[in-house]
Amino acid sequence: MLKDYADVFDWLLDDNKFSAEFWDSNYWRLFTKSIQKLSHFQKGNKQYTYDLRSSIKFLSPKTTRCKPTVQIAKKDDEGKDIVRHFRNGIAHSNAKVKDYDSAPHIQLVDYNARMKQIAFIFIPLSALTELFETYRKVAKAKRNNKKKATAQHRSKKE
Repeated sequence: MLKDYADVFDWLLDDNKFSAEFWDSNYWRLFTKSIQKLSHFQKGNKQYTYDLRSSIKFLSPKTTRCKPTVQIAKKDDEGKDIVRHFRNGIAHSNAKVKDYDSAPHIQLVDYNARMKQIAFIFIPLSALTELFETYRKVAKAKRNNKKKATAQHRSKKE
């Protein structure tokens, strides 16, 4: 089953997925707005919290049953924070795959340097794929815009 998610996990663990030369503030905003359209990351979703760490009462990493939930402490850009917490939870072995409602879900937690919890996420693995596909769409739009700009620049020189 997890082999179906190999591309997603490769992307999450790739340190160059958000290179500064490629991702500027406009594309961060576009990525965040695109993520906010996904059901598990919508502001109106009662199970989604993106706020200051001190304002969140995180579910315990020992939680065994709960509804799909996303609790993330603010640091940078919302989209970047979401992806960073997924990456850290997996990279630091704080992730588990569980069966819930007949579907595989990922549960993970993330901590800051002082070992204070800064994320609790429990969502279907399919939502992780949606996050990856959203990244790919924004990255593709960025590449297409760069190609158009290069072509326009060349035609002006001629």
